[in-house]
Amino acid sequence: MKVYLVGGAVRDVIMGVTPKDYDYVVVGSSVEEMLSLGFTKVGADFPVFLHQVTKDEYALARTERKTGTGYNGFECDWEGVTLEEDLSRRDLTINSIAIDVDYDAAGRLCKPVLRGELIDPYNGIADIENKVLRATGEAFREDPLRCLRVARFLSQFGDGWKMTMKLTFLTAHLSTLGKLDTLTPERVWKEVEKVLQLDNPSKFFSVVGAWRLFPIVSEMRSTPQRSEHHPEGDVWTHTALVMDYAARTYNDPEITFSAFTHDFGKPVCYLERGTAHAHEKEGLPVIEEFCKRWKVPNNYRDLALLVCEHHNRIHGVLGRSDQKMTKPKNIMNMFQSTAALTKPERFEKILKCCIADARGRGAGEEQIKEFESKPYPQADYLRECLQAVIELNTKSISKELLAKCVKGASIGEHIRVARIDAIRGVYNKWKELK
Repeated sequence: MKVYLVGGAVRDVIMGVTPKDYDYVVVGSSVEEMLSLGFTKVGADFPVFLHQVTKDEYALARTERKTGTGYNGFECDWEGVTLEEDLSRRDLTINSIAIDVDYDAAGRLCKPVLRGELIDPYNGIADIENKVLRATGEAFREDPLRCLRVARFLSQFGDGWKMTMKLTFLTAHLSTLGKLDTLTPERVWKEVEKVLQLDNPSKFFSVVGAWRLFPIVSEMRSTPQRSEHHPEGDVWTHTALVMDYAARTYNDPEITFSAFTHDFGKPVCYLERGTAHAHEKEGLPVIEEFCKRWKVPNNYRDLALLVCEHHNRIHGVLGRSDQKMTKPKNIMNMFQSTAALTKPERFEKILKCCIADARGRGAGEEQIKEFESKPYPQADYLRECLQAVIELNTKSISKELLAKCVKGASIGEHIRVARIDAIRGVYNKWKELK
């Protein structure tokens, strides 16, 4: 029985990155032996086991043959399969490298250590050095999810990485054949959620958008914007800047997703009226449909809808152009609409999305940096307004009104007026400072 560290962990070690997960391949063993060593079998169709202590995954070396559609449409064989044969079924050469590790007879994994040379039958190390993504073999065609993994790696690894011509052809061909449409929403969302945790997620959506998996990306790319507000040009270029700023600054996938969706209504408005007017309203059903199609979790969807609906209102709370500051009662209406009093953490995420929206602009590196450094006082103003409302002692107001025999809805209205007055105090202070 031989154990090897494989896949992304080996790739990360070579690239000088601490692996998040450790996956192992076992050669020369059997299901019975693995169970006798205390492993827990978790793969119904594949011989995959969990270590009893570390909970890392161990899989018997296997080959696969495509027999149907979908994730489970494979026939596996693990009798007498070699390490090289197992590595040959993996997606990319950079993920088809192994490290021989020490393992004792009692089934306890020692600290993974390199034993001799890296096992690299498909020249993945050279591809890492040259920043090249290359399909390990023809097995790449058998699972279209590998296209999304390629796009994710292009986002994850940063500038300089590229696909080989053959891999570019393979991914485009799978898209043209409609293979990406056979992916389940759950598998697609799982990849998207990983991307939303990267520093430069926009690269993924640019690549996948070219495959028409998410048509909204192409629609945003073909939608122009007024240059005085958006010198970067089209809606997608702006959205990409907003997403990447949000991802780098806040490291919150919910905020990054809302940055992605906040202008979904602009292509609709431009197509119908030639302007972006009312894109906040028009974007809501587009977001709803996107989230329904890809089974996006409710927490992502709800934040995205609120950001879409309110981001322009938030931009204008301190007044702009010929508009005056937003009235205190309308600020209170916003707090109620967003449930800011009961979910202040979510309202803070809305504000952070608006900051990213305001700063994700510019044509050229110098101008982009200039926009990223601009202040956004609207966020501080609304934080102060919300804090004033939260700190208001509504219990004492209710107690005083009850003593005066005021009951029911009247108490609620008195509390609302008091909250608006609290906002007005902040409003007057900021108005004097303008």
